[in-house]
Amino acid sequence: MCGRFKQTGALAQLKAILDIDGDIDTGTGIFTPGTNIQVIRGDKIESLRWGFTPRWAKEDALTSMINARGETIAEKPSFRDSFKSRRCVVPANGFFEWDRAQKPSQPYDIHFEDDASFAIGGIWDEWKNPATGEVIESFALVTKAANETVTPIHDRMPVILRTKAAVTKWLDAATPLPDLQRLMSAESAGLRLTPTTVFARSHAVDLPED
Repeated sequence: MCGRFKQTGALAQLKAILDIDGDIDTGTGIFTPGTNIQVIRGDKIESLRWGFTPRWAKEDALTSMINARGETIAEKPSFRDSFKSRRCVVPANGFFEWDRAQKPSQPYDIHFEDDASFAIGGIWDEWKNPATGEVIESFALVTKAANETVTPIHDRMPVILRTKAAVTKWLDAATPLPDLQRLMSAESAGLRLTPTTVFARSHAVDLPED
């Protein structure tokens, strides 16, 4: 489960690497579910809400689905259509998890050396409120089993895409399932865990996945 991540400078770096269109919000910060966040889909940068609602839902799911498990995403009714044809990537340069074995829980900033930017695999959908007609575009982060670096504090981590080729494959609706599965299972070597005091204890909340 990934419930917090940072995007400091990451969007500008990925925009240049991928040669895509769109204005960039130069602000920095740590993002939480329920907020609108700049993501990349197709060849554009667009703002979508973090908290996935499938288009067929009767009610807005809000933040009840912020993550989608990569192991079941191709079959799960909530996610399978979006996984097939509506994938996006979320620029980031770190994400956060808590070591709950410590009292109080200790938050860690999980990042690469020099806070190097990467993309998190995501899916998106468009939902129309039947009562008001409002259209909400939302996304979820795709997660996988944690690697050996993250496992000591958490059993899940986001799907990380570090190369232009990986991001291009993820965004291409024609990419076959075996290739997507390889992207989701790829090792994310080089991650580091740094204790942080940026969060109050109240941020260590349990959020649902799938």
